[in-house]
Amino acid sequence: MRANRRNPLVHLAGWSACASGLVALIGMVPFVTLPVFGVNFPRLNDTAAIAQYLFALPLTLALHHRVQARAPLLSTVAMVLGIVGILAFAVIQVFWLSEAFGVTTYYLLLGIAFPLIGAWLVITGQLLWRAFGAPGPLRHSRLLGILAATYVAYPIWALWLGRLLLTDTLSIAEPATSAAAV
Repeated sequence: MRANRRNPLVHLAGWSACASGLVALIGMVPFVTLPVFGVNFPRLNDTAAIAQYLFALPLTLALHHRVQARAPLLSTVAMVLGIVGILAFAVIQVFWLSEAFGVTTYYLLLGIAFPLIGAWLVITGQLLWRAFGAPGPLRHSRLLGILAATYVAYPIWALWLGRLLLTDTLSIAEPATSAAAV
């Protein structure tokens, strides 16, 4: 893989996406080991999810910069939703791991953070598809954004996007030519 030396944020975001995807895979180990082998790894998923989403923070900025020329307002909204959702999720998980509140409060708070992250993933997937077109490597970005929002497919999305960012497959989008591009 060749590194994108022209934009350090894109290079950082590429590696962060790969790290986020790998940590997400590690965090999913209990979903396989418990039902199949009866082996539980307490709190592995909760701990890994904190790192998974904190590694995704550079993606919010890098993807915003890639698509903002086509849809500046929507791109900014998506970026803010992603940053707020990721930070809220990380704080909620830290409090959950320190047993600061019960399971009901935990799920209520996650019900706020997860939709913010999901909205960022879906909106950004749509914006990437619009900015880089259907025939290119991002022809499935809408679908992958939706699937990533389900959490289970997040590692696939993160590793796919990390590879694209590290190989400099994404080029800067040109400015929108009409208001319909928003």
